[in-house]
Amino acid sequence: MNISMTGPNNKNEYVIAIRGDFDFNLVEPFVETYEKIKNHDNTIVIDFRETEFMDSSGLGMLIKLRKHFGENADIRLRTANPQVMNILDIAKFEEQFVIE
Repeated sequence: MNISMTGPNNKNEYVIAIRGDFDFNLVEPFVETYEKIKNHDNTIVIDFRETEFMDSSGLGMLIKLRKHFGENADIRLRTANPQVMNILDIAKFEEQFVIE
């Protein structure tokens, strides 16, 4: 599967790792994964270090994640891929998420 989740770890974080493409094919698995997090006080990290591609569906899923957990939730996007970082920059996601 292209999505895995660990946590909470010793930093009280859940880490959702996305491997490969973050696109329309992952909508249902992504939602099912984050809906398993019952405690909204945890930090949620979306790890894009192994993500090769993200399209507008990926951006939409992140917005849906933000709405699900609320404006005050600590949601962080961890990225090392310049292409994914560029998409997040263009969409101005630094205004809604902490980008590491």
